[in-house]
Amino acid sequence: MKRKTKKSIITASLIALGAPAVYMCAGLLLFNRLTVTKYTLNSKKISRPIKIVLISDLHGYIFGENQSEIINVIKKQKPDMIMLAGDIFVEYRPYEGSFMLLEGIASICTCYFVAGNHEFLTEEVHGIKEFVRDCGIEVLEGNCKNVTVNGQQINICGLDDPFVGLKEFNKELEDLSAVDKKSYSILISHHTEHIDVYRKLNFDLVLTGHAHGGQWRLPPFLNGVYAPSQGFFPKYAGGQYKYNNSTQIVSRGMSKFDLIPRIYNPPELVVIDIEPM
Repeated sequence: MKRKTKKSIITASLIALGAPAVYMCAGLLLFNRLTVTKYTLNSKKISRPIKIVLISDLHGYIFGENQSEIINVIKKQKPDMIMLAGDIFVEYRPYEGSFMLLEGIASICTCYFVAGNHEFLTEEVHGIKEFVRDCGIEVLEGNCKNVTVNGQQINICGLDDPFVGLKEFNKELEDLSAVDKKSYSILISHHTEHIDVYRKLNFDLVLTGHAHGGQWRLPPFLNGVYAPSQGFFPKYAGGQYKYNNSTQIVSRGMSKFDLIPRIYNPPELVVIDIEPM
């Protein structure tokens, strides 16, 4: 009887120790392929549907030959606009993957780019922005483009990363706060956690990244374990958040592995459908 009890305790202990390891390994190995996350929003300010693709935190990674995996997925979505919310380039990885992505998506539809912290950390941010422009992609630096999308006026605005400098960042915020937002207005910014800043700007839609999905997710219990600039158990790791009359979509990013592996947190391409109310 004692032997059976001892054997049962050992078996139970091994299961208790092994189950978390299996769970984590599954999250690392099985959830590392590019995924598409879709959101649907409604607004009285638009009369015809608009489809947006949001890309953030590529960190120079390559998905298939010449970024074919990402580009083919985007083409299937048939977007009206593509938004690039920073950290497409990083200082510690070759720019090749970033170049291939930008060159590959520029012909799909109109694209808009804002710089993230890693673009500034390269110390080549001005050259990067020039390359982006040479691809035919709009670079937004505290300014807006009033564009016609499917027969309706839309404001597309962008904010540089705070790494641009405090004086410059505050000037960009001042300029954006003065923008007329009678038309549907979208803000692209890299940092997710500046909710108090975005709330005051009163955009209809805010698109951000930087949080990396909290790096480790433990569904359905935890949305994220750690995010840059938010620390442990971030409130805004990824997903959809609402405040005032604004909706903020936080991309979990597309980097595969940087120092800390992603667990239950696959690289994410975000697709947003905005429909008339």
